[in-house]
Amino acid sequence: MKFTLYLKSKQNLLLVFLLINVLALFVNIFEIKGDLSPYNIVTDKYEKYSSVYLFSNSYVEHKSDKPSHHFWPIVKFYESKTLYNPYNSSKSVFSKFNGIFYKYDISEFIAYIFSILLILYIRWKSKYEELPPSLNDSPIHSQNPSNSLLWYNLIQGKKNNGSITNGLTIPYLVGAYSTLTKSIKKDALIELITDICNTNMNQKAVLQYCGDINQFVISLKPIEFCLANFDKNASLKNNENDNSLYISLSATDFGFTKSDLIDNLWRKYEEPITNNKYSWKSLTQSWEPFSNQELEEINTIFKA
Repeated sequence: MKFTLYLKSKQNLLLVFLLINVLALFVNIFEIKGDLSPYNIVTDKYEKYSSVYLFSNSYVEHKSDKPSHHFWPIVKFYESKTLYNPYNSSKSVFSKFNGIFYKYDISEFIAYIFSILLILYIRWKSKYEELPPSLNDSPIHSQNPSNSLLWYNLIQGKKNNGSITNGLTIPYLVGAYSTLTKSIKKDALIELITDICNTNMNQKAVLQYCGDINQFVISLKPIEFCLANFDKNASLKNNENDNSLYISLSATDFGFTKSDLIDNLWRKYEEPITNNKYSWKSLTQSWEPFSNQELEEINTIFKA
């Protein structure tokens, strides 16, 4: 798996991280303090002066000729000083909150952007680049060879009869396997992913997010479509080392190896599968058990 593809799978994390650092640099360069200072309190014996800055109060210091020896966030966000006047026994309190991005400058920006890229590179290198072929690409043999196209026939059959337009959810396919084979729960999920990975057909399986029902589904796409729209490294391979299951950009968080894919899909769908709730109802946005009609349809497609 290429490092650029791995970065794409972490784009939400990178975007949030970049926005925070850009904001921190921006408010310091353009002296956007976000002054929220409350009213000062002054009496005959007591004076309290407070300064509160939401963003940063470090602009003046950044402009000075003195070199900065601070590195955000190891800075004094809050400062307080108390002065006593011995002549009239009065007390003056000065307090200041310097802002959440106090003393953040270009050196911090470069360091943190470099750091996040380095961390992601190390994670990518240890998790993907150095994986032995046996863990990354080799197929797992299905326990039920006669049922190896069950997933394909279900998707194609339901598309042919017009009951779906895109694909089938993971719990639906796992439920069908549990109904028609001896596999149950996670074993059924393992068998499902195994069967998909071991196929070699012109119609390729694609794991993607379906906005129509707000769930991840396995769909079927022509091989020409997959080659034109998906990175060849964003897929799992069959016995002949051909791409058999493509991972769309919307589903990259599930991983790019069989073990990661199975573990992450199980983590997401363990609750409905364990409770035998395989059918997603878009109207109520909830998982329900198979209806009698759905069970009959699954058996009909299986026997066809």
